[in-house]
Amino acid sequence: MLNKKQQEAVLNQDRFVFLYAGAGTGKTTVMIEKIKYLMQSGHQGSSILALTFTKEAALQMRERLNIEEVTIETFHAWVFHQLKGVSLIPEDAPFSNTMLLKISQYKNQHQTSHLPIRFYKYSKYLKQYPCIDYDDLLIKGINEKGFGKSYSFILIDEFQDTNYLQLQLLLYLVKSETRVFAVGDPDQSIYKFRGAIPHIVEEFIHIFNAKTLYLSSNYRSYTYIIALANHLIAYDRIRVKKKLIPSFDKKGLLQYKIFKDMDEEANFLYEYIKTLKNSIAILCRTHQRMFQIKNELFDRYLFLENNNIQLLTMHQAKGLEFDHVIVVGLEQQTIPGRNSWDQESLNEERRLLFVAITRAKKSIIFTRVKSIGKPSQFLPELNLKP
Repeated sequence: MLNKKQQEAVLNQDRFVFLYAGAGTGKTTVMIEKIKYLMQSGHQGSSILALTFTKEAALQMRERLNIEEVTIETFHAWVFHQLKGVSLIPEDAPFSNTMLLKISQYKNQHQTSHLPIRFYKYSKYLKQYPCIDYDDLLIKGINEKGFGKSYSFILIDEFQDTNYLQLQLLLYLVKSETRVFAVGDPDQSIYKFRGAIPHIVEEFIHIFNAKTLYLSSNYRSYTYIIALANHLIAYDRIRVKKKLIPSFDKKGLLQYKIFKDMDEEANFLYEYIKTLKNSIAILCRTHQRMFQIKNELFDRYLFLENNNIQLLTMHQAKGLEFDHVIVVGLEQQTIPGRNSWDQESLNEERRLLFVAITRAKKSIIFTRVKSIGKPSQFLPELNLKP
């Protein structure tokens, strides 16, 4: 059953809408109910396009909606299916992930940033085989005359992670009668390194003079966790000011642990996790720290006896939820990372920590290891005491 704000979003008749949907506020449910309402109001399913940012999100929405006529795709998959006779760059292409990321950033910034090393060699490779990458896929779609099918209604999920090329594609797709319903949460914008534009939501609202709606009631986390998340994200001074409102009366568990070294931390994790039931996530800022934790715990066979435990980076945890969350690495130069020297980077690191916190339903524990580094500068913002 939808709450009042969710119903308002589903029934809204404005042509362009941006729905600020905080963590755990039921945005996917609203999008599905919006599509059903549109069809009940006379829109053909084939005239509705829903765009998401991951294959998993698209699959989940398709399964929950269960209406084949409605197109639900990622941006790239939709363009790929519209174009004819294109081949994507193979996964075993002789270029490092770091290089590919820099080239992607260059293309997403409309080729205005510094030209990446080996860019011409990369371009030559694409012509030789021939193939295109995911960014070229969007560019080709935008530049091709008469490209793509027209839709009367476009819904976009996780809009805060939209990059320049995806915004250009949306502008191309909006025809004289097209209506757009965009959903997202700027507090969870964590993909600037992939080309996401930090203030893309404001651009959307400005370009389309969009109506703004809000979802604030969180149906995931207990009150201590919600209060902590609100307290942390308020330190981002340039954000749209809004708060999550808990829907549960239960307080939940919130703790902060300090250890002398990683072995002591691993001993605690092992003993603590043994006491838990239901879903558990250990979240790390970097892959390196994640592998260190895994190696420390491997001797205890923790991951061969417990199938309810996931060891993930904070980025990987986006969109997921767990009964119990352990955030490791509250050391300076871990979270925030060592390259976070300007305010914009620090704001993104804070949002990443906010995402980690809002994955938790019942309990969250933070850890720091003295031998790794000094306390994170976010600790005062969290107001945690060991």
